[in-house]
Amino acid sequence: MYCQIEKVILFPKNEKLPIREVVFKTGKVNIIYGDSQTGKSAIISIIDWCLASSKPRIPIGVVRDCCKAFGVVLKLQDQRFLIKRLTPDEKIQLDAREFSLTPLDDSVSDTESYQAEFTDDMASIKKFLNEEVLQIPNIKIKENDSNRIGFRDTVALNYQPQNIVANPSSFFYKSDENKYRSTLANAFPLILKIEDFENYQNKIKLESLNRIEKYLLKMEGELKGDALKAYAKINDILHRGISLGLDKVDWIARVEKSSDVKKLRNALDDLNFSDLVNSISFDETIASRMLSLQQEDAQNTEKHFQSTNELRYLKQLLKHSDKSISESIEFESLEIASEMLAILSELKGDLSDTTQRELHNISDAYQAKKPVVNISVKEDINNKISTVEGELRNINKEAQRLLAEQNKLLNEQSKVDKIMQFLVDIKNAVYRCDGDSNGIKEKLDNILSQKNKLNIKSIYHLKKIAYAIIDGYAQAIIAPLNSEYDDIYFDEKRLSVKVKKGDSDDFFPLSETGSGSNWVASHIAMTLAIHRYGIDKKALFSSFIIYDQPSQVYYPHETEDSKGNISQKGVKEVSAMVKSMIDTVKETNGGLQVILLDHAGENVWGEHKDDIHLVDSKPWRGKGQALIPRAWLKS
Repeated sequence: MYCQIEKVILFPKNEKLPIREVVFKTGKVNIIYGDSQTGKSAIISIIDWCLASSKPRIPIGVVRDCCKAFGVVLKLQDQRFLIKRLTPDEKIQLDAREFSLTPLDDSVSDTESYQAEFTDDMASIKKFLNEEVLQIPNIKIKENDSNRIGFRDTVALNYQPQNIVANPSSFFYKSDENKYRSTLANAFPLILKIEDFENYQNKIKLESLNRIEKYLLKMEGELKGDALKAYAKINDILHRGISLGLDKVDWIARVEKSSDVKKLRNALDDLNFSDLVNSISFDETIASRMLSLQQEDAQNTEKHFQSTNELRYLKQLLKHSDKSISESIEFESLEIASEMLAILSELKGDLSDTTQRELHNISDAYQAKKPVVNISVKEDINNKISTVEGELRNINKEAQRLLAEQNKLLNEQSKVDKIMQFLVDIKNAVYRCDGDSNGIKEKLDNILSQKNKLNIKSIYHLKKIAYAIIDGYAQAIIAPLNSEYDDIYFDEKRLSVKVKKGDSDDFFPLSETGSGSNWVASHIAMTLAIHRYGIDKKALFSSFIIYDQPSQVYYPHETEDSKGNISQKGVKEVSAMVKSMIDTVKETNGGLQVILLDHAGENVWGEHKDDIHLVDSKPWRGKGQALIPRAWLKS
């Protein structure tokens, strides 16, 4: 797109001083040459600042200290515009709108237009550059992204600063920044007009849809895995229900898919717990049966106690029936008699004669007592013991029966509790299981439908043709530049140059080649080739390019004398480099503008002087000309 630089303007802080204008010619090779530290390199950063750069790369020091604002005059076909912007420091101090956009025409002098107030902001300037300069529609880099492809992405093709022009690893301005390089790589076919806007927009949409689809497929896979685990858990719980006697309940069936889960959920929503419990038959209510058993158990326990005591007494009686008569007498009387005699001996002095006689009579009676147990009594005792033992056995059996009945009732009560817990567990498992809770299938179907509606044309062959044309231009340009590698190609993947060596079919990245002269020759040749192609196709980038110090590899400082002379070894290479720029400008019929900022002087490229516009008509050197006028420094 035709857009070239007419002027760079510096507005002094001291308003009594004259404005500084650096004037360029469109459709020509413009050269500013001279010493270091005269402000040559600041030209790129000033132009970029005025063209809405978000980062102030203008060097701190003299340039910022002396200037209140900077300006650039753009030539767009038959229109001219002034973009003026406050310096980074002034912008912070004034906290005001920082831009001024002014159309220029013959009815008002440029000097008068320079006085325009700062009434525009960054957004309005970017809008102008996008829609008026490059006529780029609002195409977003990513779907639902606030960023968009615009003028600022295309300036990568307009600047070759010192750190880039001979860099083997970074080819374009700002391409050393990963995010910017990625954006530029995606948009490069669009910028070169290999691809149209609609196709590019559809590709962006497709990339966005593919990202969403990938995310949803991942989520779907995770949910499927989770669902299988959930189904297994539900089936384990259902199996527990069957073991509780619920095998005849119609909704208890194996779960294998989401529809089975939904069916089970609906059944649980409609479930009556009483009906579920009643589906298991019980003889009578558990509570009344348990009370009856407890009463029977109490009676049986009382019988057991009585029979046990009776049995103990009978066995004791039987024990004594087996003793001799004398032993029986001792058992029956001697113990009592001995105790009474002991008492008599202690109380003898205190008792009357009559009492003492009575006691002796009782003692004598005990001494004369005969055995009280005979054979027939012993048999009766044995029979009675057998009867009581039988009764105890029956009592124990009844106790065991009662215990078994109570345990059975307790199990039945436990089953009801287990059924209750089963219901809690199955409900929790079912309600937590939702294999498609977010409608993933519907979303995937919708994405597929959107993708099918996108009409994306392949640009593979178009790119091959375009890059072949650019490669052809670059190889023709590099041929006279004395590079070891003149078989160069555009590296679309790296946004750089790749080379072939000799008869090899292998490509090597520029970073794997040696020598600064090879690197700078590749930069010059490929950037000029891209601009030539872009001008032919009215591509979406401005038709100017600025090179800063490309002779640095030919022109080491130690060989430079006070007049700017360099060794004869580098003169031929630098002259050929300038000649390649002039030839490309001519081949585009002035459609390209080149601005060269360098040390090399007329003693190097003087033979081409007629085809060059020398900015300021003299070098920036010593105490003479520079970007910042001497008068500004003195003030």
